[in-house]
Amino acid sequence: MEKKNRDEILTGKTFKYLTGCGNAYITINSNSSGEPIELFTNLGKAGSCQKCILEGISRLISLGLKYNVPLNEIIHEISNLACDRQIYHNGKIIKSCIDAIAKALKENSNMTEGSNDK
Repeated sequence: MEKKNRDEILTGKTFKYLTGCGNAYITINSNSSGEPIELFTNLGKAGSCQKCILEGISRLISLGLKYNVPLNEIIHEISNLACDRQIYHNGKIIKSCIDAIAKALKENSNMTEGSNDK
């Protein structure tokens, strides 16, 4: 399995989603070919359990992206994961912080492909 090289300069988009844990900022960086290659999340205060879990999930997603795991498979695996703090954001239900990451990945993919289907 071949790992994608990380360019020294990447282009990224940061998405803000309101979640039951507060605002989640999800940054997706893409390589020069426009392929997403890494993902970062920021949520709440440093040291919180949720922040730690999201950092771990972000690292695993980044690893998958670097090793060419299909983006649609990643989105499928984490979409609709629900917790007890579901909330509506811009008319869409955000079922968990992880669901917000899936929505950001899908939205980024739709933006990259030039699709209006969000």
